[in-house]
Amino acid sequence: MKANNILRSMVAALLLVAGLQTAEAQGIRVHYKNGNTVDIPAALFDRMSPGYSKTTINDDDDPEDPDIDVKVEPLNPMVASNAVAALQAAGMPIHIGINPPELSGAYSMKSLQLVAWQSQYPDDVIEQEDMDPEVVFKFGNRSGYNINVDMYEIDSDGPQTNWGSDFDNNGIDAYIVGTGNKFTVAFLIKLRWSGEWEYTGFLISGEISGNSIKDMYYCEAELDKNYNLLGYIIVKDADGASPSTTWAPGKDSSRKAMRSPKQRRGVAKRATTEKEEYFYTIYKTDGTELKVTQDELDYVETYEAEFDERITQQIPEEYLSKMATHMPIYAGNTPPIIEGAYIIHPYEMIFASDGYQPNGKFADLYMKLSDQNFTKNTIQYQDKQASQVGDKTEMVVLGQGNNFTIFAVVSGVRTDVNANYKMATIASGTMTEEGIKNCYHAILMVEKNDPNNKLMKVGTYRIFNDGDGLAIPTTWSSRSMIPQQSGGGNLSNMAVE
Repeated sequence: MKANNILRSMVAALLLVAGLQTAEAQGIRVHYKNGNTVDIPAALFDRMSPGYSKTTINDDDDPEDPDIDVKVEPLNPMVASNAVAALQAAGMPIHIGINPPELSGAYSMKSLQLVAWQSQYPDDVIEQEDMDPEVVFKFGNRSGYNINVDMYEIDSDGPQTNWGSDFDNNGIDAYIVGTGNKFTVAFLIKLRWSGEWEYTGFLISGEISGNSIKDMYYCEAELDKNYNLLGYIIVKDADGASPSTTWAPGKDSSRKAMRSPKQRRGVAKRATTEKEEYFYTIYKTDGTELKVTQDELDYVETYEAEFDERITQQIPEEYLSKMATHMPIYAGNTPPIIEGAYIIHPYEMIFASDGYQPNGKFADLYMKLSDQNFTKNTIQYQDKQASQVGDKTEMVVLGQGNNFTIFAVVSGVRTDVNANYKMATIASGTMTEEGIKNCYHAILMVEKNDPNNKLMKVGTYRIFNDGDGLAIPTTWSSRSMIPQQSGGGNLSNMAVE
């Protein structure tokens, strides 16, 4: 990590753990060690706190333990060179090369013979009698160095469920290398019970010979995150020939890959261990959390809000920066589909820059969004509140993924106070199947000609949101018969001081 990043991390961590306010319009940017970043707008950031947990893990724990994480990915044996050399020395043939043979179909390994093993756990003992009587491998869907592989075992209870069923897909994506008729297929499973990820590499080697595979070997290897070898078990087909067979795995799909692969495949069992996990939890104002482990986190920094130039062309950035500390203002030109009618209920004011305090509750706000134009990124907007129905207005749509912001600056006249003005309406949220999550709605006074000084001051704003966190779809009519809630207000009179 660079020195300036370390300094930023230390300063940000001191601010965040203390729960202090950061500078206006600054969000929180989380940098992961894998290069990914996650931005949390200032309006959604509450605080960040460190944490620690210690968990006792036993291989005999319930296989349906809901806390385990599983990832499956191809493993290039040429990348894991340290482990490859150690496994080859232990008796596992690994055929490295860039011209592997064509490999497809199902093959049976019967009378598995234990070749060698080594465990990272002192209490582990592996013997020949622990071996499965038969396993069946299937290969297919070859593309370059990628190949699909699946496997099931046959024991005294008959065929068992296959890998693909265990991992909720049709087989497993693996890597194939080799030369001539010799090949090695490999993939990696990452398991996390608590704390750091555990890596298990699976390797299958052999030589295609007619309708069978000659000298077929199978290996499970425990690796650290740098692909160094921690433990392994190597088995082979005792008679040296693995013939083609019919693919007919068991139908028990209830058994999922929640245990260590070495547990499920009759390899070394692990003694009871304690896992220590250090993590940071970022709490958001919408009630959700982002948990990042010490192994995943590179550093955290604050960042200045980056506004889309389409909104800064109409609304001064100094106003947007202040508003962004209370509501998310998204950028981007790939917003989601947001058409529909929605009700913001309860419609609650969360901040007023001029200290405005309503005398009671506000009536619910209804929004109608229609005719979304994905070429110009515009949408027709109309709202109604209490007895007031607003005019239809074309708004600009910003955003990406499921997040969006819409805005427009419109001119208005208040003949009752002899004033005219330009006011911005801004709304933001996240589209879900249930409606608009974390729906915000705001007004901002951009310009005014107000000789009697009756309207909101230029640059002041009022921000509202849906009090239960979700603006749900509703029906819309051009007329409103909704009674005004006592003591509250609506958007038509809120421009008045």
